[in-house]
Formats: sequence, C-alpha cells, structure tokens
Amino acid sequence: MVFGNSGRNGEDMLNQQDIIVLGAGMVGISTALSLQEAGHHVVVVDRKKPGQETSFGNAGIIQMEAAEPYAFPWGRSLWSAMTGKGNHIKWDMEALWQQRQALMQYAKFSLPKYYSTIAACYATLIREAGEDHNHWLSKSTSDHLIQRKGFYNLYQSDAALETDAAYADVLHEKYGVNSKILDGAGIRKEEPILRDTPKGAIWWEDSWTCKDPEALTLSYSNLFLSQGGDVVCIDVQQIKKIKNGWQIEGANTKVSGSHLVICAGPWSPILLEPLGYKIPMIYKYGHHTHLKSLKTLHRPIMDVSQGLVVAPMSRGLRITSGAELVGRHRHPTGQQLKQGAQRLAKSFTIEADDLVIEWSGRRPCHPWMLPFAGPAPHHAGLWFHFGHGHQGFTLGPTTAKILTHAFENIMAVPNLLRPVHWLG
Repeated sequence: MVFGNSGRNGEDMLNQQDIIVLGAGMVGISTALSLQEAGHHVVVVDRKKPGQETSFGNAGIIQMEAAEPYAFPWGRSLWSAMTGKGNHIKWDMEALWQQRQALMQYAKFSLPKYYSTIAACYATLIREAGEDHNHWLSKSTSDHLIQRKGFYNLYQSDAALETDAAYADVLHEKYGVNSKILDGAGIRKEEPILRDTPKGAIWWEDSWTCKDPEALTLSYSNLFLSQGGDVVCIDVQQIKKIKNGWQIEGANTKVSGSHLVICAGPWSPILLEPLGYKIPMIYKYGHHTHLKSLKTLHRPIMDVSQGLVVAPMSRGLRITSGAELVGRHRHPTGQQLKQGAQRLAKSFTIEADDLVIEWSGRRPCHPWMLPFAGPAPHHAGLWFHFGHGHQGFTLGPTTAKILTHAFENIMAVPNLLRPVHWLG
C-alpha cells in the first residue's frame, strides 16, 4: 500500500528513489523530512501507517528538561527494582539473562568516568530539540497540538523531593534548565484534580507537551507526502545489498534506492543481524491506557512514587508506565500500569476501575544511552538512525538534522553518535 500523490506501487518504485527510510515513527519521518528538504527523493517504508508503533504510545512530552540520560539505577533504586518493591521497573529472569550483556554495559557506561562524557553529548542534543521541532511544527501547521507550559514531578516523600530538587539545581547550573519547587498546597492549587495534598512538586518549566503524539507524527508525515514523498506499507522480510544500492523486500513488494537509513527503533538490531551487525539493546516495554476524570488536568504529572505519567490528551487522561523487561518468549504483563493506576486513583480524581491496557510498546535503549545517527561501519550507502531510548519523540528532528548534515558533508557526526565508535 502506498500513501502519497504518486499512486505507484512498490514494484514501480524500483531504482526511482535516492533514499529509503525504514521506519515511520517520529525518528523515521523526521529523517525523511530532513533529507527531502536537502533535495533528495525519499520513500518511507514501514509495516504500518506513520506513527503507529513506539511513537504512538508515549506520554507526549518533548523533554527539554532531560539534559542528561537515564543512568543505570544504583543504590536504593536498584534494590527496589531487584526486589520488585517499586513500580518503576519490572522484570523477569528470562529478560535479565537474554539482555545480560547489554545490561552490564549499561551499568558500565553509567559510571562517572564514562557518563560525564555521554551526558555532555546528550545535553547538546536536548538543547536543540525545541528549535528543531519548531521548524517542522511551523511547516506542518501543527502548533495547535503543542503546549509550552512544562510538566510536574509529584512527590509523596520529603526525602525524594529534597533529592530531586538538589538535582534540579544542578541541571540549572550546568545546562540552564528552568524549574520551580511547589509545596503541596501550591501544586493542589495548580491542579485541582489531586484528591489530597502531596509533599510537593517540581515544575519543569522548559518542556513542551503534545496532546496527541500520533497526530503530530501524522502531521509531519502529511507534510512529507505533500512535498512529493511516498510512504509504502511493507512487512519487511529482507534487506539486500544490490549493485546500485539497497533493496527492501516484502511478500509481494520490493523497493530499492541508492541509500538506506534504518530508523526502525527496537526492530533495528533484528533487521541488521543478517548483515553481520550485533547491536546490543535493552528493550524497555511501556504501556498506556486512557482514564476519565470530572476535573481538568492542565499539565502532565509524573507521579514519582509510582513511576507513572498522567497526561491530558485528546482521548482523555493518558496513563503511561515505567519500564518492563520481558523475555522474548513472554508477553508483557502490564502490572505496573494496572497496579499503579489503582494507587493513583487514591490521590487523583480519576476512574481506574475496569482498566484495559490499550497499548504496549518497546523503547529502544542502547547501553551507552545515545542514539546512532551516521553511516554504518561496514556497508556503503547504509545509515543507522535508532536507539533513542525514551527520547525518540523529543530528539527525532535533531538527530535527523545531524544525519542529514553528515549525508550532505556539511558537518561530521559527533563521535559518540557514530555507529563505528561503538561497533568498531
């Protein structure tokens, strides 16, 4: 199936494209737009319509406050995760065993001697996220989907609030991240949806929120289509190197191009393994549902005690969960969402009875906490653009710009984003 103005089928597209972008989430569509703006003919390939996978299910926050990546949980956080007492992380033994090497690397790269360099690179990406989104928001006339009023971290513990408030001061001093500390009465005044008075909240003032992440990705995609791009639905079975470039093969369709950019998020390592690439990745499942309330929520709230985000969306209040590590032969349980929502109902004016998990998806997390945005180490014309972890929705346009600059020989890819740096 082809979306766009051409009406061509996949067979007709053979040898007619400069670039194939594999993946139609925020990262893939941003890549297609950026390369198209540079003057290239681009076709996007995915098994579903744009914005239907990982980009569909997030909490809708463009996280300008996230100047540093989420490090491996040491200390009490690790103990809470390992014992199953907390709600932020759930796991099973099969998942730990299958992902053990990636998890060990994650722990290693979270050590200060590695993390400081990684965080410095990460911060430069986050710093540009707003401007890069603004570029496409303006061109796609999508600004009505965005609110630039920040979001809250909500605390039921004085100790947790004190710790995170100190970290907020560090982020402001190092990166200029703006935040405000609210006491319990202050946050209840801002958000009457709260049933009782918490210990307090941190208001992350710089971050933006989106009331419909799927609609934003689709709007960017429609801009791409209106400018002559194509989106082809193929359940990809094989990636082949051919004489003049690359070919994507499905059951009845083939698409070829001079260059291929892999933007398939958590599916990327599987697709690239036949080409000889062994790419470590931690797969963090997340879930969401939508609940009702008679009261309005003005900004998203991250309930720190439960590891859940409550966000006002077009379809109601979206509740999104933390990370669930699941073995490849098991199905995610969604217990974080189910249990956490019942607890949320005690402190929020929401209806959490008969909760149904509406969406489950995986966050593609590299152990080194940075995405790829550059050429493949061993194949000409092949490009990697994946591994954004929690921040594909935030960083898609920014890393797409970096990849395009490298493609056009305008600017080299930062060393820590180059696939060859991590894969050799």
